[in-house]
Amino acid sequence: MKSIFAIRLCALASRVFSIWAILSLTTAATTWAAEPAKATHPYTVSVFATSVPNVYYQPDSITVWNGNVFIGYGNNATPDG
Repeated sequence: MKSIFAIRLCALASRVFSIWAILSLTTAATTWAAEPAKATHPYTVSVFATSVPNVYYQPDSITVWNGNVFIGYGNNATPDG
């Protein structure tokens, strides 16, 4: 049987690890997002479409179907739809 101290210590260690993981992923995502897109020769990177400012934002799902590109936007919607 574990002591209360050992159980609380494990819970604290788990919380510290969770916070560390979230901060690490946030930092990594910020670093990745800050770098411009790069392509190797002979390919290039360019903007092929833009959204309507202040109407469509937070691009989310992107798919290609029947030769068309469809982009779903979050627009601050809740995750459950």
